[in-house]
Amino acid sequence: MGTLGSDGYTSLTEAQWLQIVRDRTEANLQASGNPSDISWASDTFFGLQSAVDASSLGQSDQAQQASYDGTQFRNATGIQLADQGESVGLTQEMASFGTITLSLTGTAGTLILAGSLASGVSNPSVTWALNADVTLPAVGAVAFTATTAGNLPESDAEIWTIVSAVPGWDTATSSTDAIAGSDDETEAAFRLRISARRKSSKNASTGAIASRLNALVDVTASQVIENDRHFIQNVGGKFLPPNSINVIIHPNINAKPEAIKEVAEIIYTNIIGIRAFGTDVVTTVTGIDGRQKEVAFDYATEVGVDVVVVVTAFVPGASQTSIIADITTGISAYFAALLPGDDVSMLAIQCIIQGTGGVLSATLTLNTFPLNVLIEPTQVASLLSLSVS
Repeated sequence: MGTLGSDGYTSLTEAQWLQIVRDRTEANLQASGNPSDISWASDTFFGLQSAVDASSLGQSDQAQQASYDGTQFRNATGIQLADQGESVGLTQEMASFGTITLSLTGTAGTLILAGSLASGVSNPSVTWALNADVTLPAVGAVAFTATTAGNLPESDAEIWTIVSAVPGWDTATSSTDAIAGSDDETEAAFRLRISARRKSSKNASTGAIASRLNALVDVTASQVIENDRHFIQNVGGKFLPPNSINVIIHPNINAKPEAIKEVAEIIYTNIIGIRAFGTDVVTTVTGIDGRQKEVAFDYATEVGVDVVVVVTAFVPGASQTSIIADITTGISAYFAALLPGDDVSMLAIQCIIQGTGGVLSATLTLNTFPLNVLIEPTQVASLLSLSVS
């Protein structure tokens, strides 16, 4: 079988097993006094048998590799990742259903039963069901719930289409924006939650702070770095004072004073005997003694990346304009999803390019070089410019 070392389990390929089988066969024949100069041609017994044995051993080894990978947090997917989540009391979140309130008009006395359907303007194929029976004229707006789970926004002041045939029900108008549901939680997002839970359970300070900050509506991601020494130390590219932490969040929330207050409160209530260092935001919170306590934190430093894609060969008959637009959209979405500390990966962007299905070959550079852009934990990559041609 493969080998288990400091880099994890490494399986052997069928080609490697084929060579091993043949080498061992020759060695055994020689050890038993038989001729070892046998023919391995594909139309001979030994040639066919060795190929069958190598295929079986290779597949078994690949299964062992998959089984091992499933136990490793970074590689686990599907049921293995679900098991990792259950070990810390988490389950992958399913898509939820959105809600909205509609103003209904029609003939007085008309009864509209719960479950009656209407559809909006932004997503006309999605129907929304009335939550409870209503008799017109309705007092105020009434609640509807989407019949399809997921992030399906609808806007205020739109004239909806009545789907259910209810005589006397004339109009339905949205009185507020819909509270959109959520899509199924991705494995990447679930992995982040598991990681945060593990950190918060193992660490009463930095891990707990990051876990609670990430739960805030206005914080996309956070990093907490610590200098637990009694002297100034470079941590994650920053010089931190002795016995201090530096909280880094993304994105900038300067325009949201209530969000700043929430962040500061979480930091203060989760540190004991250490200093919260930072320069981007310095604020105060009220301590348990009634006095004002200084709390500081920073924003992730944006690292601009220039991306240049040159498609050198398109699939014959493919729409070059559409393919270029798809590449542009895909790369933009990739950068929008990057978190502090995430490197910009050549492979990930190349997969986006090839994923359009219309590209035979293309060149890619990041900041003029065909290399990954490495990002420090205190940084976040942003798309400075994008050229696709």
